[in-house]
Amino acid sequence: MSKKELYKLDKNYDWMKIVSDNDFNKPSYNIYKNQKKRLIKLIKYIDFNKEDRVVDFACGNGILLDLIYTKIFSYEGIDFSEDFIQLAKKRREENGINNAKFYCSDILEFCKGKIGLYDKAFAMDFSEHISDDEFVSIFRAIKRTLKDNGKLYIHTPNGDYLLEIFKKLGLMKKDKGHIGIRNDKQYIYLLRKIDNENIKIKYLAHYLNYLSVFHFLSYIPFFGKYFKARLFIEC
Repeated sequence: MSKKELYKLDKNYDWMKIVSDNDFNKPSYNIYKNQKKRLIKLIKYIDFNKEDRVVDFACGNGILLDLIYTKIFSYEGIDFSEDFIQLAKKRREENGINNAKFYCSDILEFCKGKIGLYDKAFAMDFSEHISDDEFVSIFRAIKRTLKDNGKLYIHTPNGDYLLEIFKKLGLMKKDKGHIGIRNDKQYIYLLRKIDNENIKIKYLAHYLNYLSVFHFLSYIPFFGKYFKARLFIEC
């Protein structure tokens, strides 16, 4: 299955069709709320500046923009799905946002010529969809788009999480398109390959309430790593 086929809007991505919170009667609204809640939890760990130029890779329908556009100077969202980009533009118009642009583009192509432009780059729930070789080439290109003191933020499932291990063993159904589920050590290794040294990782609870209740088990010595659902990486 090609990437283009993977990211067509189908029943697995119905929540992406939400244009704004006014769509609360759509059947997929609850899934959309969970996705938005996940991002709300993440941005509390980030110090935004009114002068920040932000770039959002694999931006989908632009939910992140809704949450940060008042905190920054400008936002650019990139996704190779035309469907997602059109929905993102509708979200921008629905919310009256005028400091954002969206592009339907391959990430490597987008990054060409955009050297040192951005203060912050986001790759939210994207890296698990690519192989290690793709990761190195894509994130090397992303790194070049950042200013000298710019920061990259990655949010992704944790490969050491118990449910992810069950999926690898075939005991649970794998998530569609998840070909690169990694643990913290694997991410540190890949990020250092592209000259990222100042790497910080937060271990977060699952964004679904019925799974997040088990996060307290992550503090158990030796076995706690199996209950750290998500990785939030800053570098």
